[in-house]
Amino acid sequence: MVDNLLESLQREYAVYNFYANKIDSISNILAQSHMSHINAIKVRLLELNVESSEYLESNLVGEPLVLEESLISFYSNIESLEQDSINLDLFYKIEANIYNNHLPLLQNRVPNLATQSVLNQLNTGKELIGETQEMLYRLQNGELSQGELEGFLNKLNYSLIGGMIAGGLGAMVLNEFLNKNKNEEE
Repeated sequence: MVDNLLESLQREYAVYNFYANKIDSISNILAQSHMSHINAIKVRLLELNVESSEYLESNLVGEPLVLEESLISFYSNIESLEQDSINLDLFYKIEANIYNNHLPLLQNRVPNLATQSVLNQLNTGKELIGETQEMLYRLQNGELSQGELEGFLNKLNYSLIGGMIAGGLGAMVLNEFLNKNKNEEE
């Protein structure tokens, strides 16, 4: 049906314009891919001697992943209505391209700098927790000198792990020293 082709052309233009207005490399790749969808639909319309126009306006906003998923849903719906086998094949190919290429690209995109910063802080926190456990083990076994403990405490990043962990560690250290002193007095 020509109506399905025209509707898909309109949606592809809208999505193309959405990505064309962005400046990142992933949007550029997706815009080019959607332009290839547009060209394929236009070729099919020319084969059917149907005039098409460019749909330049796009007021799409939102998350690209949701946008691509809605396109998959759109193509799934029109495929169930399409009678023409060539149109149906075209819709299947476009849907497969979105599903196999666009979705993984968006799902695996490089995290932004803020996310990387948080991940770096979490990794640093994990390392410090590991060191803390080692220090506590050495403290419990009497293998930790005062200089090593001071060196460890000096390198803690209090803004990262928070006062709660530092306070808990300090309380444990104080408790160990008090217990050690109590045992020495008895």
